[in-house]
Amino acid sequence: MFIPVGLAETAMFSDQSGRSLCVAVSSAGSGIAQSIVDSCHRSMLPIRLVGIDCNPLAYGLYDCDVRLLAPPIHSPGYLNWLLEACQEHRVDLLIPALDTELGMVSGAAEQFRSQGIEVLTAGPDFVALCRNKLLFSELFSLDGVCVIPAWDVSVARRKVAAGEVELPLIAKPVDGSGSAGTMIINEMSMLDRVGDRMMLQQYLFPKIIDPNFHEIRTAVAEGKILQISELSVQLMFSKRGELLGQMATVNKLKDGVPIEIVPFDYDLIRAALEPVVNLLREHGAAGPVNLQGRMTESGLRLFEINARFTGITGLRALLGFNEVDLLIRDWLHLPCPSYMPGISHHRVGLRQVGIRVVERGRVAGVSSGVCPASDRRDDIKSRVLVTGASGWLGRHLVEAVCRSTRYEVVCVVRGQHSREVLRFWLAQRGVDPRVIVFDGPEFSLELGSADLLINAASGRPVSGNTELAASLDYQMNLMDEAEAHAVPSIINISSRSLYPTGTSLRNREDDPVAPSDVYGMHKLAVDDRVRRIGKRNPYISACSLRLSRLYGLADGMRWEEVPHAFARKAAGAEQIVLWGGDQKFNLLHLRDAIDAILFVAGMPRDEWSDVFNVGSSELVTLHQVADAANAAAQRLGLNGAEVVMEPGDDKRCFGMDTTRLSQRGWQPRTVFVDAMFELVSAALNRTGCRGCKTAHP
Repeated sequence: MFIPVGLAETAMFSDQSGRSLCVAVSSAGSGIAQSIVDSCHRSMLPIRLVGIDCNPLAYGLYDCDVRLLAPPIHSPGYLNWLLEACQEHRVDLLIPALDTELGMVSGAAEQFRSQGIEVLTAGPDFVALCRNKLLFSELFSLDGVCVIPAWDVSVARRKVAAGEVELPLIAKPVDGSGSAGTMIINEMSMLDRVGDRMMLQQYLFPKIIDPNFHEIRTAVAEGKILQISELSVQLMFSKRGELLGQMATVNKLKDGVPIEIVPFDYDLIRAALEPVVNLLREHGAAGPVNLQGRMTESGLRLFEINARFTGITGLRALLGFNEVDLLIRDWLHLPCPSYMPGISHHRVGLRQVGIRVVERGRVAGVSSGVCPASDRRDDIKSRVLVTGASGWLGRHLVEAVCRSTRYEVVCVVRGQHSREVLRFWLAQRGVDPRVIVFDGPEFSLELGSADLLINAASGRPVSGNTELAASLDYQMNLMDEAEAHAVPSIINISSRSLYPTGTSLRNREDDPVAPSDVYGMHKLAVDDRVRRIGKRNPYISACSLRLSRLYGLADGMRWEEVPHAFARKAAGAEQIVLWGGDQKFNLLHLRDAIDAILFVAGMPRDEWSDVFNVGSSELVTLHQVADAANAAAQRLGLNGAEVVMEPGDDKRCFGMDTTRLSQRGWQPRTVFVDAMFELVSAALNRTGCRGCKTAHP
């Protein structure tokens, strides 16, 4: 009988078959299961989670869509109950979380598969090998392999007596988990306390240069186990045994549970791990495999293995390594990313009751503490994700970021056609960043490893309300994912359209907003969402840049918009009709807008405000724009446009106070009359010499 603890009402996305993917996670109250659930929430897959636990108050149950109360794992009939529960709830994939159930579930995997239910484990022989730490050591502690040997108590006693092995040793259960039952052996007499189901290994000290070396030495001499400066390597094998990915971190543990993790450069240990990976594949590795060890004076040395996810699986997902998402895709034959993005080395993971990722720069003195080469940060570029990258501002911003030596950029667009067009456009300019689609399998991975998100996505006022609504929905989903992935920094590109239009010259950031149309309301909604992310999450820096009207000569510009239209008419000797002409604008050149975005991106985060106005230092009227266009035309030997004045009393002002950003040190560089000369010159090349005073050769 199934005892549903409760059903969560949640909106579900459907896959191509018309229903969500159903993933069941057993032992949902455990830290490992919580980490699996967190990783599922950070996946872009349409996952419906079924949480299973024998405790109705298990914390992880209430992060799932369906909660089932199970009999205890070791009770008779548990497997039959589990199979029936999975059938009842149409489970596609079962993920067992704990060592205590891995063996029995992997042994019954074929029974589950016969009912159309996949089980995310390796085969029973490999699970048994990893569960028996003594057997693992016997098979893997070979010449040229960085796994240290282990012995039963009789062999250990003999080796110590013969001087083949030096104290201290560490004793642990052959089939233990975490640090339960572990003890330090500093004297021969202490071996009498080691039971038959225990094994012993040489205690591994870190390198002398490790900042924790002396603290660990002191603790071991006192018989205490201090689990710091430990290296965790998570390997991810496909269902067929192919290595899909890997990530290494230096961990600090408390009672066997990791609470702090710092990414470690896997390339520094890749060669040492290659023989281990080959042996694992020979013995049937599939799914997640965790290796634990230390960097010693003799290099990497491994002392333990587990064929499962771990308590920091969710943290790794936040750092860009979502092993759960990737293995679900592999096990269920879903589209997989075409590559594995790099891990962010600018961030560290913290785990207590909840999990959190923070920028490394926010935590003073953070290092892996193991190898200085892994702590290099000055030569690691910040990873920037740019959405709206196919738009006019977005594409030129991407080009500028690509030419910077500080950033590695990834472009996000909303469809395959936009992706191909943008890739071609960027290639023409000699830059080749990655371009991905928002709902593609790579997006959540890139978001997880991003140091900065720049949202330049936006609907256009002339596109109509349907397009604006779609743009708003897209950006709200984007911000949901950015918050879920704890992206450390978010810059949202907004607009002055949030402010009221009147005669005031100084709309300040803290003034009340009053959008006058649907476009302005769309911008306000995104601004407010970004502000709330920063308010709810002190470890996320978030700000919106409210740009004034953009203009300037650049590929993709629209000649029908002011001031471009006036430049075109001045070059072509066309008529410019002004109705009053006294409306005032704060015009911002595209180059200055990009410069301001990069300036804010480079600012210390404690200097950010939730909003910055970005505009030029001068206001111009429509009449002045027309005059500047004609002045530029005359410099080029043209007659210019005929300016026709029609009566009108429109004296609205579209200005902003830009003091806040200028006080931080940014100023626009473009001179308006020079920019108008660029526009008229370009327009002349488009229209020929129809407005010339004299014939040009």
